[in-house]
Amino acid sequence: MQRTLIAISTLFLVTSCHLGYGPLQDHSKFVSARLADDKRTVLFSFHRFAYRAATGWRAFPDGGIPDYATDISLLGTFDLQTRGIKILRRERNSQWQPGSGLFTIQSTKGYKALISQGGQLRGSFESGVKYVLLDFKLGDSTDVDLKSDLAARGRDSGQIYLVDGEGTLVFVTLSLEEAKDSRPHRNSRVVPEIWVRTPVGDYLKAAVSAHYQCERNGEVIYWEPSTRDFMAFSISGRTTRKATEFKVAEYEDVTQGVILSSDRKKLEFGVKVNGEWKYESLDLEPNRLR
Repeated sequence: MQRTLIAISTLFLVTSCHLGYGPLQDHSKFVSARLADDKRTVLFSFHRFAYRAATGWRAFPDGGIPDYATDISLLGTFDLQTRGIKILRRERNSQWQPGSGLFTIQSTKGYKALISQGGQLRGSFESGVKYVLLDFKLGDSTDVDLKSDLAARGRDSGQIYLVDGEGTLVFVTLSLEEAKDSRPHRNSRVVPEIWVRTPVGDYLKAAVSAHYQCERNGEVIYWEPSTRDFMAFSISGRTTRKATEFKVAEYEDVTQGVILSSDRKKLEFGVKVNGEWKYESLDLEPNRLR
């Protein structure tokens, strides 16, 4: 009799926790993916997300607030040769509004990746953005507050480029005031600057120019409109020279890549043959990502 009462009590507690909510809905999905330079490592981000929608009196008057069961963002790798999976970072959402703050892969170089997280913050509902520099070979990750670091120098972070496998970043920035100006014809008045963040965290002003081209051999290459010359800023030497040898890079034909399936439940590996892409699903099912 006592066991029966305990079982009934336990059942009541479990069911009452979800009273006023519908069945569990799983909306887990892949967020982004990139094929690394080694052509065998797939870096991916995944969002494990499940909730119960409010029903009945809990849904009054505007739909109510769901009961969020799982809200976890993952970063991992998949080896195309061994079919092995490594989870490099697992983050339970505590900073962002439910369903926000997902890991998005911005770019990769070598085994380094620049990852962003953005969305509305908990409590304030203000928009926020943060970045992670990830070494997906070693599994090391470092949170970097690029926006605040550049704001302290009077600049908006603007367009960000990961330029080498060491983690060097290049920014094409505006002043904080210019970045807030959304009026028409503002482009005729802005003064962009190119900045560099070194792997050890130093910030360097490379040039007053909007025309960043690329990074080559430790130099930031940009175009100077007033002279029509290509210029090179040495990151280590902190010097600038005329890059007379530089020619605009030729178009590089990409023949392999990774995309998300239409329902974002799978990743697909593609190979371009005779100008046509052929895709196959990877055996990277969501239930393998724990």
